[in-house]
Amino acid sequence: MVCKACLKKRLTEIKNQSVQVTPEIIKRSPIVEILISEIAFIDHSLNKENLEVIKAIIKKDGFPVGDWGEVILIRKFKEEDRKAFQISCLYYFIDGGHRLTAAKELGYDKVPVQIIP
Repeated sequence: MVCKACLKKRLTEIKNQSVQVTPEIIKRSPIVEILISEIAFIDHSLNKENLEVIKAIIKKDGFPVGDWGEVILIRKFKEEDRKAFQISCLYYFIDGGHRLTAAKELGYDKVPVQIIP
């Protein structure tokens, strides 16, 4: 069994080593829907006020799709990290933690994401 502190440290390292995401990379990545349960939550600081605003927007309009920053950006875990740290999720989020948390709290099973190479 892997300790939670070790996993958290490795997830943070993976996120910090990620290639810089540019608008060009995002434009080349199709928008797909995936299960929230497939995305690993890496600790991030949530602004509760922003979270409530985002939840209200999602309740009213659903997920806006189109402009950069509106879709949750994710990246696939390397298989060796999944095995070494016994990670069941296939992806980790790069950007959109508030949107992902809001969707989870609102009971969404799936969310629109862009899988960044």
